Amino acid sequence: MSHGKAPGRLRPDPDITDAEGSPRIVDYAICYFPSTNDPLMDSFALHSAILAGSADMQARLRDFPAHDDLYAAFTITTLRVVVATDGADIGLALTGERRRRVLIEAGIPALDGGWLITPDSPDEDLPAFAMARDLFAPLAAGLRIATAVPPALTAGFEAPSNFLQLGLDDMLKAVPSPEASCDTDCLIWGAVSALSPALIPDDAVARSDDTDLDIYRRDPISTAPVRERPENPNDRPGLILLMGFLGSGKMTFLNQFIEYHTGHNELVTVIQNELGETGVDGMLLEGDDSVIAVDAGCVCCTLSGALEPTIRTLRERFRPDIIVLETTGLANPLNMVEELKELDDLIRLHAVVTIIDASRFRETLSTSDIAASQIEAADTLILNKCDLADEEALSEIHDDIARLNPRAQVIEASQGRVNPTLLETGFVRLLAEPEEAAPNEDHCCCGHGGGHACHSHSEHHHHDDDHCCGRCGVHHEEDHHHHHHSAHPDHPSHLGEGFGYLKLSLPEEVDGDMLTRLLVDCPKSVERIKGVVRLEGDPDLRILQFVPGHAEFVMPERAITEPPFLIVIGKGVDSPEQSAHWAQLTEKRPHATH
Repeated sequence: MSHGKAPGRLRPDPDITDAEGSPRIVDYAICYFPSTNDPLMDSFALHSAILAGSADMQARLRDFPAHDDLYAAFTITTLRVVVATDGADIGLALTGERRRRVLIEAGIPALDGGWLITPDSPDEDLPAFAMARDLFAPLAAGLRIATAVPPALTAGFEAPSNFLQLGLDDMLKAVPSPEASCDTDCLIWGAVSALSPALIPDDAVARSDDTDLDIYRRDPISTAPVRERPENPNDRPGLILLMGFLGSGKMTFLNQFIEYHTGHNELVTVIQNELGETGVDGMLLEGDDSVIAVDAGCVCCTLSGALEPTIRTLRERFRPDIIVLETTGLANPLNMVEELKELDDLIRLHAVVTIIDASRFRETLSTSDIAASQIEAADTLILNKCDLADEEALSEIHDDIARLNPRAQVIEASQGRVNPTLLETGFVRLLAEPEEAAPNEDHCCCGHGGGHACHSHSEHHHHDDDHCCGRCGVHHEEDHHHHHHSAHPDHPSHLGEGFGYLKLSLPEEVDGDMLTRLLVDCPKSVERIKGVVRLEGDPDLRILQFVPGHAEFVMPERAITEPPFLIVIGKGVDSPEQSAHWAQLTEKRPHATH
């Protein structure tokens, strides 16, 4: 937890009980991680303050459960969740020291001959229970809203406790004190008698004064807007343009980016743009309706048609601090410049961030000029998957990046882990020198030759039967697709480079061994596969994420309503060889789209 009353973090303890017929019990440790300017910093032990101020603290927080020293120094209370076996009853209990006090018998001398901590004085003196209530109260309110009823029991308990003393032998020992007390707040929805034995400590008695429990008795404001702050027309959210070639790790980075800002009480909303009529990435994002997908990966049409009203919708519904526009892996940022400039009254252009796959860097650049454009346009380049490349390869990659974009900040990362405060700002590279190149009269903006005539840049137009969307070339199966041209027609596009996607409709279950074999042996022109599958014998739908050489099946972050499918992205996906390769997996003939 950081910044005073910001929410805390939970770490599951291994105490999980599920004996037959007994309630299910899960214990969590609640940790509070102070920032260096936190008013509570002086109340922590000296060694905890040193840890909090260390240079690698932010990086270690990303996986703090793996660091026992952080867990020991910053755990303040425990949270117990108890659920009846039939799921009908649930209870919460917050238990912790009213004051967590650690005395130093010998004291800590100062270098000038005085005392940093005088003998037998507290090195640490935290209002631990009150601190944890700042997290527990919203959890209880959320459960009350979810159940639509107040808890059957709202009660507070206290039990005798001890302070701790670090003795002259450097051993901790318990020190009895009438001021020491262990408090418990208990809330139960449903059968009190069935759950209370697992929630109320054996030696606890009811607190004589329970007025502090009013925070749980108040009715939550179920109709409150998402952001309870006055609308300020000058308070524009920052827009981050997030790019990266197919399979570079944009979703992994984005989930951690959202988690970071949520921990700092900042709301991030996401506009997603994917190839394919059915999006997959939104199923992997932690969140709900603050993620909006715009269709079919048609970047130029998205920006000139859907982006402005989408941003207005996000601002009206959520009042976000940050909006992330996550583009398809085949989007060319140079095609977005003019449209982005026109959004100045709605957003602040904050940063252009490109994710690079270090493990496939050279292969990607040799495959697509779009990948080079994504690097050239960025203010910040996140060199991801560095754990999959050796030092020599990384050195050569840095040299190549410096030739493509010498002014960009480059951050090495593994699994998308980056401190968001390091991101450069300003859209410096993308907007610095707008190109003035005139359109090539002999070629359509999507790379077709003269057989597809392009009209003036202010006109609506159709291509022939394919309904090709001019600049990015996504084929639309149904309605004609209209749009205005305003970007530069001679920038590389995915159609011009021969990329397309193939949607495969899958049966309700697929044979896992067969799918694995097809992935291992898939054509070399395939750059990315993603979709929803259910493997035989597995009751759950899972998200398949595949790049050459690596596949993973992950649980979605939200309910999936679409039937199983795969999106295959690459070159020549409409070839007979591709159709034959996937035929045994599908029930229906796959439809290829460029």
